[in-house]
Amino acid sequence: MAISLLSSVEITGTCTVTSISNDNSTYTGILVWDGASMKYRTKAQLLSDIGAGSGTGTVTSVTVTGSNGLSGTGTITTSGTITLSNSDRGSAQNIFKNIAAAGQSNIVADNNNDTLTFKAGANITIKTDASTDTIEITSKDTTTNYYLSSASFNTGNGVLTLNRSGLSAVTVDLDGRYVTSSGITSIATTNGITGGTITSTGTIEVDSTVVRTSGAQSIGDVKTFTSRSDFSNGDGLRTNQVRTYGGQQLVLNAGESSSYFTGQTNELVYLNAEGGIQINSSPDNWNSGWAGRKTTTINDSSGNSTFANDITVSGGDITLGGTGRIQGVDTVSSGTDATSKTYVDNAISSYRPSDPGAPSNVSASVVGQTIEVVFGKSSTTTIDYYQVWSSDDGADFGIIGQVPQDDFSSSMTIVDTTFNTSGTMSYRVYAVKEGIYSSPTLVSQAYTSGALSVINMSVIQLPSAYYVQYDLPLSRFIDHIEIYMDSQPTQAALSRSNALLVYSGMNSSYMHSVGTSRNFHQFWVEVITT
Repeated sequence: MAISLLSSVEITGTCTVTSISNDNSTYTGILVWDGASMKYRTKAQLLSDIGAGSGTGTVTSVTVTGSNGLSGTGTITTSGTITLSNSDRGSAQNIFKNIAAAGQSNIVADNNNDTLTFKAGANITIKTDASTDTIEITSKDTTTNYYLSSASFNTGNGVLTLNRSGLSAVTVDLDGRYVTSSGITSIATTNGITGGTITSTGTIEVDSTVVRTSGAQSIGDVKTFTSRSDFSNGDGLRTNQVRTYGGQQLVLNAGESSSYFTGQTNELVYLNAEGGIQINSSPDNWNSGWAGRKTTTINDSSGNSTFANDITVSGGDITLGGTGRIQGVDTVSSGTDATSKTYVDNAISSYRPSDPGAPSNVSASVVGQTIEVVFGKSSTTTIDYYQVWSSDDGADFGIIGQVPQDDFSSSMTIVDTTFNTSGTMSYRVYAVKEGIYSSPTLVSQAYTSGALSVINMSVIQLPSAYYVQYDLPLSRFIDHIEIYMDSQPTQAALSRSNALLVYSGMNSSYMHSVGTSRNFHQFWVEVITT
């Protein structure tokens, strides 16, 4: 069918189209008037114009959806209706829906027309004013106005009375806790405080028994200084002095004293002076101006020492230096010459105490990685201390322990943790009195350190090396670590007997390079003990 196109049509006035000859149920378009001109609209354009999309049915219902709580539905019929409803009429008005009180259940509005009711409790009144939209809450004071009406104090019995309006009086017994001008006339004190008379000028003074920071003063009884004490210009002359009166001893201890053990060792007392140290004594108590004074000088400016009278050596040896002679012996001969050992031995033999008895019941036993040396007391009384000496070769002995008097018992023990090698340990146990050693009591004990192994060992294979790491066991008997490695074409051929030593030392890790070898490798880490 041929289609004829109108290239140009202009109609002035009114045009009525009664039919279109080629229009049917499968129409493709229609002429429409848009108020200004005649236009041809296709089927799709018409559906879009009326909002029907691509459908061909009829519109029977419409749903209205609104915001801010509005919603609605409706059906288009001859008498169809559209119903709109408000589901949230308060959200835009910032209305509190919940009323809360601490520790109580919340009050929640059940509907938009719900009512919150205020209930007055005891002694509470609630008033509302509809014209001003206000709520007034007032309370009634039901308490009695109690107050302090008066107070009195009985000086005879020391009772303070407080009278209260509407309540009973309150009393407080202040007896012994108050002072009157006529009741106490003086203050009695102790511990260095002197009481004064209570008058308009009454005083409290510190008496002479309290240590003052200035002025002359005599101080008695024992005073303990826990920090440093400095004494300067003790008597106001060119001498610094520390003096005591009345006692028979001036004791200066460094570390242990004669009755206290401190655990300190190698204590020294230093006396420093350019001209030496002088020790003076006077049998007449210096009443005659030191007429009978005896002076001993130790290490004077020339290094010499002078003793006032005889020197008595109660124990030990005298070692002579220089010419090796003792000067001033009246008759010098082979029998009396002081350089003769026989002469000196005979001269001091009466002053040397006899050797103390040796310790008894000495034994030794292995306990773990130590050896315990057990021994009993000496038969000699008033032993100063016991000593235990040890040797790992039976020749060179050294002290490993000492038992002081405070630790004496019928059975005493010294634990030897000093040795670090297997073998036989030899021990000598001495009793010591006034610097004299008893003959030693001997005992020995064999010790073998057990086999040791490293712990937490791991081997990490790297592209061309192995990294071996481990922890050393806790033992003082470790001499060194040895690492052996075997390399074979097959794993079954690996053997400790074929392994070669690759490391010796005390490191806890070892890196071994194997290059591009494709062999199997195995490591043995061994602890070598002493």
